Amino acid sequence: MDRKIILTVAAAVLSGVFVTGCTDSGRAVDIKNADPKDGYALNVPMGAGEYSQFIANEVSAAVNILSSRIVQAGYVEDGTYPYDSEMDNIDTAISGMEGIRDNVDVIPASKTLEDDRKSLLKNIGLAIEALNNYRQGVKEKDNSKIEASSDQMKSASSALTALSNPSYQ
Repeated sequence: MDRKIILTVAAAVLSGVFVTGCTDSGRAVDIKNADPKDGYALNVPMGAGEYSQFIANEVSAAVNILSSRIVQAGYVEDGTYPYDSEMDNIDTAISGMEGIRDNVDVIPASKTLEDDRKSLLKNIGLAIEALNNYRQGVKEKDNSKIEASSDQMKSASSALTALSNPSYQ
């Protein structure tokens, strides 16, 4: 019976040491509300590697949104997909892109990547503008506007892809 108690206490002590040994090396990560409706924001920047991975994930989502709308624009232009059905898809795409912008906006970059963060926010803004132009073209059933906005979305996608390239970081 004494052996069971000793083993239990030893296991508890080792567990405690293990858990406290895996903390963030003393760096406090405080969470503050940026705006209650938007969720939260960190007030301590991520490390460069961690932030680069965060950016790569956000850019990947943004490029996927743009890619699907670029492909769909071709189908809308040639009449194989109805204008009215595309409107809901565009609204969802714009909402998703705005969510990505908000995520990047509330997470501070490491000191060395702040310029990249600003560039990313600018390019996400251009992508949202392209999606809004696409929405307007679809709403008006104007194929020339749809084609022009498709070119804008391609440019925005290329610019965002360049920002997520690991060798760029």
